[in-house]
Amino acid sequence: MIMRVLFKFYGNLMNYFGEKASIEVEEGVTVQEALMKLKLVDGTPAYASIFVNTHLQMFIVFVSGKHADLNTRLKGENVEVTVLPPIMGG
Repeated sequence: MIMRVLFKFYGNLMNYFGEKASIEVEEGVTVQEALMKLKLVDGTPAYASIFVNTHLQMFIVFVSGKHADLNTRLKGENVEVTVLPPIMGG
């Protein structure tokens, strides 16, 4: 079954994806698999640019408001995935 996933981005990730992005994927894919299907605002595949040089485990992810990890399987009709970049401070 095909499902729609709405991604919300924060911090510097908005520079790459905008505030929101939406894709259609097969139900049951993982968060990581869905992230790898995204494209940047300029059309470049995300996996070929931002995610290839960044450890995905560093991102904080929520699926439909609940803390999740990259192996969480996406299920349902309209799933919202929130992605927060790592924050550095001093």
